[in-house]
Amino acid sequence: MSTRRFAQTILTANAATSAISGLALLLLPGVFADLLFAASTSAHVLGTALVGGGLLIFAVDVALIARDKFLTSKDLYLVSVADDAWVLASIAALVFFPAHLTSFGWYAVAVVAAGVAGFAVSQSLTALRLSPPRSRFSMTKVGKGFEISVIREARASAETVWQVMTDHPGYADVADNLSKVDVLSGEGPSTRRKCYGPKGESWAETCDLYQDGKVFGFKVHTDAADYPYPFKRVQGRWSVTPKGTTAEFMVVIKVEPKNGFTALMMQLVGFRNIRALMINLADRWAERMEREEREPALRVAAE
Repeated sequence: MSTRRFAQTILTANAATSAISGLALLLLPGVFADLLFAASTSAHVLGTALVGGGLLIFAVDVALIARDKFLTSKDLYLVSVADDAWVLASIAALVFFPAHLTSFGWYAVAVVAAGVAGFAVSQSLTALRLSPPRSRFSMTKVGKGFEISVIREARASAETVWQVMTDHPGYADVADNLSKVDVLSGEGPSTRRKCYGPKGESWAETCDLYQDGKVFGFKVHTDAADYPYPFKRVQGRWSVTPKGTTAEFMVVIKVEPKNGFTALMMQLVGFRNIRALMINLADRWAERMEREEREPALRVAAE
């Protein structure tokens, strides 16, 4: 079993046990309050239900992390920190408030804490062995918007990388959020293109930066009446840097949401989808660049 698959298995088990425990506490708070606390009160019942709800939220979040094929060491460490907090809170309850717990409650808290500690240790050790994705992604809050980037090295010349990146119709073949790209007019610094989303939505883009063989950029016409997304500004930059016999390419997208709700959703819900979109784009592009770099050499060898 690969390290990544093992990490996903641990996280799935963590999510499942948290979900089962949370559901039980949420549905039967009175029963568990009586089992755990020496003198159960309505406050204990409410607290038990709240802990159950918190565990369910945690379980959903961990389950989503486990499904992420671009799972990182940071993801594992963050889950482990939450597990560590549970263990520390349990130890505090056992040491400082033992009189508030029944005998069953004391042992139950101890056993659960030991299990959670096991998850935390396993996740942390696995994080040390988890290889990072070859495509390096980042998403940073800048002012009212975000700067989203991905960097990838391709085993191809800068010329080949540039040729692939400036194949505008071919962009749709590697980007999950596109079904088609049409060049409306011009080329190089005067290029205008129209992009189509997977559901038929479309928007226009105009080149606003161009240095042949190095970098180009597009500004999205977010002010158009039919622009389909809740952004007031979107700008993209695609660049190539030679690295000896290879080349590194970078894609930077700057977006400014129209409102605070969209910005919040991008951070809380959209982050993983955006990361998957950008890394998939970079990985597929690198595969095409490397394939096109090999094909001329293969043709020469065949001749």
